[in-house]
Amino acid sequence: MILPNSRFFSSSVLGALAGMVTLILASGCASTASLSPDETAAQEKTLKLALSDLAKDPFGPYKTVSDFPKLEVRTKVSNQRVTGAPLQQISGLTFPVRGNVVIGYPATLELKNSDSVVIEITDLEIRRRTPNLIGDFQPFLGVDPIVLQAGETWQGTFIVSRKQGWYRMESKASAPEGWMAIPGPATRNVYFKESTQLKLSEEGYMANITFWNLNEEDASFYYWITDGVPQGRPDSSIAEGVVEVGAGEALKLEIDTPEKNWTLVTAPAEDEAEKP
Repeated sequence: MILPNSRFFSSSVLGALAGMVTLILASGCASTASLSPDETAAQEKTLKLALSDLAKDPFGPYKTVSDFPKLEVRTKVSNQRVTGAPLQQISGLTFPVRGNVVIGYPATLELKNSDSVVIEITDLEIRRRTPNLIGDFQPFLGVDPIVLQAGETWQGTFIVSRKQGWYRMESKASAPEGWMAIPGPATRNVYFKESTQLKLSEEGYMANITFWNLNEEDASFYYWITDGVPQGRPDSSIAEGVVEVGAGEALKLEIDTPEKNWTLVTAPAEDEAEKP
């Protein structure tokens, strides 16, 4: 919700909003009151039954959340609202900050690597709610990403605060150690690394860029070396041209640049050939 400029809020309206928030939090706090053994057992039974029913339910269809690399996701959500301890994942991953109790609906998320390259899930956030807080996204991953080999899947089951829009994530192609993946359909499974050194005999720098093609077929793409971070094709460049590198081979470029910090931009070679 986007609120109007605060200058147009009267003190009475702001007071009412504050009162609503206090009421919501207070009602949440009340739910954390000590439960009797019978009430605790009833909660645990409801959660167990909801998880059992969820495991039997079919998943929804796969949805593509990333094209390059291609990552697909499917989910299923229980209709049973539950209260219980945060669920432990089979993979061993867990939330960095654990709460004693979460409230919502059991839901299962399945990630599938439908690409030919390794995919890293670098950010995964799950919308959760505790008795003391309104639902909000919380980071599930710490410093280690979820790594999926080609065709591999990963599942996690959570108690989420709402049935729609309860997860969000970011992913990238995983590169061999010391290399960076080049995004895009023309450069899938093509990586690069660079070093930029100050010239000793003259002004400027020498950029050494190595491209490594791990595909089973040749790769060809257009490149620009430019300063700044352009949006799309650069208007000007320090160097540009077409890279052609064979299957499993590496290609090294040496480029003179007046800038120590530069940006590599790539595009499919055929797209550039079609431009006037």
